[in-house]
Parts: sequence; structure tokens; C-alpha cells
Amino acid sequence: CLEPGLPSVLCKSVDNINDIHDVLQKKDWPYPSILKPRKGAGSVSVRKVQNPAQLIEEYNCVVQELKNSTAPDFVKMSGFVLEEYFEGEEVDIDGWVSNGQLCFQLVSDNNPALEPYFLEMGGTYPSQLPALAIDKFEKMTQNFFQVFSDFHGCFVLEAKINLQTMNIQLIEMNSRVSGAEAPFSFKAVTGHSLLRIAAHLALNIPYEIEAGTTSIKRVVCSANLYGSPTKYKKKFRGAKGNGDYIFSTKTNKAGNVGLMYFNEGGTIKDKELRERNFIGWVASASSSYDDAMKNLVATKRHL
Repeated sequence: CLEPGLPSVLCKSVDNINDIHDVLQKKDWPYPSILKPRKGAGSVSVRKVQNPAQLIEEYNCVVQELKNSTAPDFVKMSGFVLEEYFEGEEVDIDGWVSNGQLCFQLVSDNNPALEPYFLEMGGTYPSQLPALAIDKFEKMTQNFFQVFSDFHGCFVLEAKINLQTMNIQLIEMNSRVSGAEAPFSFKAVTGHSLLRIAAHLALNIPYEIEAGTTSIKRVVCSANLYGSPTKYKKKFRGAKGNGDYIFSTKTNKAGNVGLMYFNEGGTIKDKELRERNFIGWVASASSSYDDAMKNLVATKRHL
């Protein structure tokens, strides 16, 4: 991304401890920095490092953490990326490209991540940032796919903006559909099903907007849930196990978009790891941000 002039953070591939030592020899390497797996999702094994000493410490920690995790082997063997930390508001840009042609994009806000592990805390669809900021992100996305003109499929770009300077930085690009609440929230505000679109693109079948989009909600607010599932055991009524959906359109007094509960992590003995265990998400909608946020609070209260 840096070579063609896209606004990207300084980064370095880290395959082993020797690459860490190479960074330590560079007196001008910027801190704080972010150390994260090259592949994966959900901010798993992501760390913010403040200085060279902490870089070594956290590298050894995340290598062991990833090794002991349930992540697929290809994730464990893909190494890490070290990148400079950019202060600003973070967004996701979800959409799709057909044979190099950008078809659709939606900028959405990410709630501030819980540092230093960068736990994702949910967000707002579509973005509530100033129009100028959204325009910058949309132009960045257009420029990105002009450079990578052979791309075909769904995507999610992660980027940040400093609202004081209005500088933007591209953080990463994922050539897939976003996880957790994203597909549901995306469909709730646009009428487009990213899962269906991904299948159409894979099969080279033309995609048409689904019927019934007149009930589209204007704004969706979401939140992620962490910790041990046992503390939500009584609240997740009807949840039977891993990956249960609790979804309602008839009793949507709180504008429910959906909720997913994962019955995982209950046997994690390490308290710190248990508190970082992602167990589910909830999202609610309305015609305005304020009302959507009120609905989200109400939904969480009645889980």
C-alpha cells in the first residue's frame, strides 16, 4: 500500500525473533506500535507496545498464546505484523467488488477498542462521523481498488482518521465478509446481504437488491460481550449451546437486529484470558443514532 501512495501506517513483517531484533536496531522505529497476527480475526493476540523492552516481552507472550490457542494451523504459522500506532477514530468499510469494479461500500464506526488487547467493543452503522471524513474514506476505498484492480469479492477495510488534522490511515484489508454483528447490521441499514453477495460473486451470478427493503432501519448500534458465559447464563434465555441465535422481529420493542451467543470459554481457568473471551454480540436499530443507542441499552438490560 505504501509503494502506490495509499495512506498506510509504517509496518514490518515479523516471522521470528530475529525480525524483532532487526526492529530493535532501528532507533527511529515509532512507539507506541501494534503487534498482531498476520492472519486471524477479532483482535485475537493483538498487543500495543510502548517501548523496545515491551516489544520483546509481548512478542514472546503472543507467540505462546497463539501456539496454545484453538486457531487453525495456517493462522499460527503465518507470523505477525508490527505497525505504528495511529491515534484517531476507527472505521470499517464493508462492501464488494465485481471483477475489479467497486460496486458498493458502507463506512461504519468502531467503538474505541479496549486496550492494550484491542478488544472490539461494537460500533455504529452507518458512520456518524462528519461528511468530510466519510468522503475521505470513500475516496480512499476507490483509490485502493484502482490499485488492486484484479480483486473480486467482498471486503472489509479498516482505517482511522485524526479529526483534528483530518489525516487518514489505512490499517488493514480483509478479503472476506466481516464477522459477528456486521452482516446483520449491514443488511439492516442497506438491504444487502453480504453472505448472499459473497455466494453470488463466487459463482459469477449477477446480484440484485433483495425485495422488501422498505423496512430498512437508518441506524444500528451494536455491542460485544466478553467474559465467562456463566455470568450470562440466566440472561440468555433459550440459548442451548455454541452459536445460538436469539433473533426477533415480532417482539422488537427495542428495535432488535439480532443477538448471537457463544457457549464457549466456560472452562478457561486463566482469569485474564477468561475476561478477554468473546461470548457474543447484540445490535439494535432505530431511525436515529440516539434512539438506536437507547434501544441497545434497553436490549442489553433485558437479555
